[in-house]
Amino acid sequence: MKNAVYNLIKKQNGEKFAQAISKYDNGILEVPNLPHIVKYAGRDAGPLLRWLESLKKVKITPEKIHADPIELLSRAGYDAYVADTLEKQNAIEKYFAPGERLCTFKDKNRFRNYFIINAVRRDVDNIVRNSPAEREDAYGTSVISIQIAKNSPFISIKNRYNHTVECPDNTFNSNPDNIIMGLSDALKNYFGVDFSTSGVPIPHNYVLVGDQVCKYNLEHCATYYGSDFYIRDGVVHELEKNIEWMIHPGFVFNVSTKQVTRYVKDTDQKWLQDFVEDGVKKHPVQMPKNIYGGRDIVAGGRKILGFQDGMITWVDKYKNAPWYPSGLGYSKFVGDVLDFSGFDDFYLEDCDVSNVRNLVLNSNAKRIYINRVKGLHGLLDFSGVRDLVICDTDVSRAVIKLNSAAYSIDLSYVRGFAGLHDLSKVSFIDIVGTDLDGATVKLNPNGVVRGISCASTVYQNLVAARAGRAH
Repeated sequence: MKNAVYNLIKKQNGEKFAQAISKYDNGILEVPNLPHIVKYAGRDAGPLLRWLESLKKVKITPEKIHADPIELLSRAGYDAYVADTLEKQNAIEKYFAPGERLCTFKDKNRFRNYFIINAVRRDVDNIVRNSPAEREDAYGTSVISIQIAKNSPFISIKNRYNHTVECPDNTFNSNPDNIIMGLSDALKNYFGVDFSTSGVPIPHNYVLVGDQVCKYNLEHCATYYGSDFYIRDGVVHELEKNIEWMIHPGFVFNVSTKQVTRYVKDTDQKWLQDFVEDGVKKHPVQMPKNIYGGRDIVAGGRKILGFQDGMITWVDKYKNAPWYPSGLGYSKFVGDVLDFSGFDDFYLEDCDVSNVRNLVLNSNAKRIYINRVKGLHGLLDFSGVRDLVICDTDVSRAVIKLNSAAYSIDLSYVRGFAGLHDLSKVSFIDIVGTDLDGATVKLNPNGVVRGISCASTVYQNLVAARAGRAH
């Protein structure tokens, strides 16, 4: 017979979540306040099982003599200070590369809402950036910002790479003892805030707010967005059930008012708010379940948007523009099918499609632009695309079909490019920074080609083709 805790979790997180806990270690169900702890943990317990099991164990034991955190960080090789003014908060900005600056530097109130200690290694000027970047490598951890929410037991340790690496806000697993033993106790007593957690690290895309573990899809400027909640300054804000829906990280649709609240304020992302509001304003709205286990927004018989667990799975063609707009940066998509086949001019940037089983694009589009997209896989058919850009993206898991008669193809800084490709009628090709060792490419001897070295096989083939034409 299942106990009361099991039934509460089954109702709250789903039967699979409850079953996973019970099968892994039934003793986890005896952890005090477990339903409260996992309330925002999503519906997949798998990644959390080791961490949940560790809750049965004793947490960090307080030190008999509480050390000074600045002195401990000095012993660890850092020059550290308490950042209790805006000037001190942003004093480390000079160490961050363009595109990797912390959202902290834009937040004029961060030092008021958080206890902050910034720390810079004394040998910072001698540390060279690593390639590939790793969150806890010497460069990443040479400049850190330890931030503890003042109104909630929430801690984050940020590093130099910011969004270049996975979960940069969880450096050292957000456990100060991983910097130097005793630092957690020192910080707890210095600031008077208990943020202690278990010894097992929390998995990626989870964050601890007080004693609640929360699964989020996107972190943007110190705000975390889940499927039906968001976290700001260490406080969980739950959406109103069956009324408010997280349709995409940072975008909440209110089915009653037909309004979209946009928490992510990037200008490029306003299209999604306008698109949904324009589509529903003159029609009654239905929110039926979709085949992916999520919901669709349907107005006047037209399906406008599909989403699951707070992330888009399907989008109708944007009626006010012939192209799919940018502004979904750092977003993760899910579902069996993500269908963009209705777009003749398509733009996708800084997204993750790793968890999409089948990405469908228009193989005869006029233009397709893909930049810094993670997780491209499967067959990608561009055989009729006139102008194609795939830039700074790993395509090693994808099979790519290119248009031999395209006007332009830009494959600059592409990783994992392979296969046999006839581009003999393409007018303009850019392959700057792309390794072609795994590919055989036939080029247009009358075309413009950028980025081929004299030593490459492709270059030799091109010279041969031009020589043959001359004879």
